[in-house]
Amino acid sequence: MAFAIAAYGERLLDLFPDEVRAELGEALVELSGDATVLAREVAECERDELAFAEAARLFEQFPTMARVHFGMLDLLQLDLPRQQRDLARELAARAQQPAGDELRRNWFLAAARDDENTDDVVAGLMRFLLYQAVRMNVWVLTWDDGAPLEAAGVMRELDNLAEANLRRRLDMVEMRDPGVRPLTVLVAEAVEGVSRAWDQRRADLARSRPETVEQFHALTEASAVARRLGSGDAALLRNEIEGVTGGRKLDSRPLAERSPLALPSQNATDQRRKRLLAKLEREEVPEAKGERLVDLMRQESGS
Repeated sequence: MAFAIAAYGERLLDLFPDEVRAELGEALVELSGDATVLAREVAECERDELAFAEAARLFEQFPTMARVHFGMLDLLQLDLPRQQRDLARELAARAQQPAGDELRRNWFLAAARDDENTDDVVAGLMRFLLYQAVRMNVWVLTWDDGAPLEAAGVMRELDNLAEANLRRRLDMVEMRDPGVRPLTVLVAEAVEGVSRAWDQRRADLARSRPETVEQFHALTEASAVARRLGSGDAALLRNEIEGVTGGRKLDSRPLAERSPLALPSQNATDQRRKRLLAKLEREEVPEAKGERLVDLMRQESGS
């Protein structure tokens, strides 16, 4: 299994420039080890017939799945140094070339077990990674006007919608057609589903009591602020929103354990929370310090 995962990692490295590929190749063994742990968690999740999003909220049982699932947003809002921004732009351009299409197609076929060299555990890993790719693309496409969707719970509904669509599409023969771009199809279908869910939420709000509508507007404003922040502050603010909307608000330690990319330690989380709350109490509007991955992806997508 580890060998098969490493092979997929090597295909991914083909998208990188030569000078970066050599450097990343040295880390491939460690990355393959992390991917193997993730693959085993996904296999347990599917064996227990849990939805991916449900498993991601069970950190004690599925810590790696949780870090990837919630880390998707942390990664999108990460402030990138100039060198990394240039690399991200080049990768985005390379991903649109035929080699990128072929890589995504191969991942879909592996997820569907059409590749005889792919075992069940690796196929599960490919399904989970495709699922995360769909989520990421929909978040990026709806970023500018998506705060109401987030406030209304539509983006959480996306989590289950994206997985259901993926599993249905994996069984469709026409998805194997060489002219089909599986990820493009999955993202388009997810965007349509999000639009339908939002239409239903708006209809529900039109019939709601004034205090419910008032809370929705407050959550929309908070979600809009979260989308302007860097990854650390955004993770903290969304954790607060989660508590207000009936979800599970995490203390500093478990939040840092779940989002290590954004919040490297419990102490760093506590200090960042104090600074963020102080700004909000002064009615200052926090902003990201630099250009984030989501900003670059929006530029590439034309949104």
